Amino acid sequence: MDPDVPLVIPEVNPEAMADVRLGKGAIVANPNCSTIICLMAVTPLHRHAKVKRMVVSTYQAASGAGAAAMEELKLQTREVLEGKPPTCNIFSQQYAFNIFSHNAPIVENGYNEEEMKMVKETRKIWNDKDVRVTATCIRVPTMRAHAESVNLQFEKPLDEDTAREILRAAPGVTISDDRAANRFPTPLEVSDKDDVSVGRIRQDLSQDDNRGLELFVCGDQIRKGAALNAVQIAEMLLKGWLLYQQEENWKQSKLDPTSSSFRASRLPVLAMGTFTVIKLSKHIIFFLSFLCVKTNTSIRKSIAVQFAAGLGRRLGAHEEILVQGNLTI
Repeated sequence: MDPDVPLVIPEVNPEAMADVRLGKGAIVANPNCSTIICLMAVTPLHRHAKVKRMVVSTYQAASGAGAAAMEELKLQTREVLEGKPPTCNIFSQQYAFNIFSHNAPIVENGYNEEEMKMVKETRKIWNDKDVRVTATCIRVPTMRAHAESVNLQFEKPLDEDTAREILRAAPGVTISDDRAANRFPTPLEVSDKDDVSVGRIRQDLSQDDNRGLELFVCGDQIRKGAALNAVQIAEMLLKGWLLYQQEENWKQSKLDPTSSSFRASRLPVLAMGTFTVIKLSKHIIFFLSFLCVKTNTSIRKSIAVQFAAGLGRRLGAHEEILVQGNLTI
């Protein structure tokens, strides 16, 4: 993780892009999908009461490992139900009707790389080297969308009713917390949705003075965990949020994205993964969804389609998507 490359969730840390200059080139990275889903729910609470320690357990879908993994899960399910030995090409063990530790490599400290991403990325995104984070990442046999159990310890008291009010007002977050009906977030309900869903909001009984909360979070890791987040970063550029004079504070920039000065600008943003090239007022602009190059090619194509579709929904009629594809550099 390069300390000079912004790691951005627009709802969480847009200020991380303050030093990005249009026309000079830049690298802007998407965080890991599990980190995005978690911090979308936790950051509004962190701003209110400051998180001291966070314990996360993830339940990650087949889609996180690519389209081939999804197909293998379907195949294995049929094979197991028919009494046949399961085909194990993507994973080294049976996936259907089973759960196992995330397939990322194990590092020297006993954590896997997926878990360490959550630790390191949270500290960077929050700009807080002291926050304590630990994670256990598990692969579960669901097709799409990740779920996460999150335990929080705060510096200041935060009761569950206040937490609900904060989350209800948070952009990109919906609450699904019906105790009477025992209905809470599920991967199925958030699949192909933009928002992260939060439920099981309750005090942690092991912590005193309302300084602990428990949450259950679900989010579509292809949408908000990848493609949508990249579209939102592109929106920040398109709206001129990063066009500001050297002497001005970036948040006070009011340049009109339809002005001649904006149209004359070039946006050479560089990263790795899927890309979309669009035409904006006769100028070519190159956007990328900033995905890890190790991502399965088939799932890249799926994300590229959603990325382009997101741009198509959000851009005006004078913009045109010229081409989309995959890039590995």
